Amino acid sequence: MEKKINEITSSNTNVSQASAAVMVAFMAIDELNQTNRNLDNLRGELKEYVDEADRVTSERDNAVRELEIIKTKISQLEGNKKLKQLKDSI
Repeated sequence: MEKKINEITSSNTNVSQASAAVMVAFMAIDELNQTNRNLDNLRGELKEYVDEADRVTSERDNAVRELEIIKTKISQLEGNKKLKQLKDSI
């Protein structure tokens, strides 16, 4: 911060050390506020990503369950087909 104060006072001789210190303090507060806004935005984005990941995981789980049901039905149909073939051969 001292470096910034010196930069301000050396570039403008009408500005006192105290005024420059206040300016630097305001700049620091502004930077902090901007950083906090950025952090809030990142938190929001992260929440969206987590929510999307949860949604996709749920969809995947549903698809896996449906696939298992379909596999079971296929297995049953294959068994029925074998029974029909066995009946027809008798």
